[in-house]
Amino acid sequence: MSSVDKALKVLLLLGSESEPLGVREIGRRLDMSPPTVHRLLTTLAAYGFAQQIDGRREYRLGWACLDLGRAVLAGTDIYRVGPPVALRLRDATTETVTIQVPAGHDQVCIFEAEGLHEVTRRVGVGRRMPLHAGASGRAILAFLSEAEIEAHLQSGLPRVGPNTVTDRAVLRRLLDDTRRTGLTRSHQESASGIAAVSVPVFHADGRVAGSLSVSGPEARLSDEVLDGVNPVIVDSGIALSRELGYRAQHPAWSRVA
Repeated sequence: MSSVDKALKVLLLLGSESEPLGVREIGRRLDMSPPTVHRLLTTLAAYGFAQQIDGRREYRLGWACLDLGRAVLAGTDIYRVGPPVALRLRDATTETVTIQVPAGHDQVCIFEAEGLHEVTRRVGVGRRMPLHAGASGRAILAFLSEAEIEAHLQSGLPRVGPNTVTDRAVLRRLLDDTRRTGLTRSHQESASGIAAVSVPVFHADGRVAGSLSVSGPEARLSDEVLDGVNPVIVDSGIALSRELGYRAQHPAWSRVA
């Protein structure tokens, strides 16, 4: 394994944990010797990609990682034009609104407008989840190519929330419904006690760019309430797609809007 491979594995491990990790623990998880891990961390820290906790032999991600993340977001069209649309949708629904983009077999939250209630949903910018886990990912997965959908199905469908769909046949039916209706909803699929409704967002050339989602406590977002959200979120999905240059009319939109 090259030094670059090893360093990236260390960074990804640090990024997956909310607490700092020690040299020996990192070595144990990645099957690397402590001297190798220490050498890699010393180099990463010198460039700001890792930082040592004062007085301890533990490390976490450094601020240089945030600079790279900002650079990625700055180059993402949906991030540049999406926040005003998301904020208007949040104000209209009073619930948390997020924008997700595809990243391999995952979805990544790139923008979040927190709900206006005292008890609200918090997703977290940068959070990754499998595409099949919940409405926000399914709104993306349904509009990928058949080859990409099949590759995701074959990659495995891990359970994330209590009701995550892990059966391929069931997921296929849900994806068909999403393509037919232009939106999808979920109840406790990505997290306990959370309901959501999501729509796809399209690039100018018709490729799916990501998804726009409204989510909140399931106790507040009953199916009846979500029915009322449907036209508003569809309008927002259309508006954001238009901002990206998409000019076609998805046949499902006219049935919902």
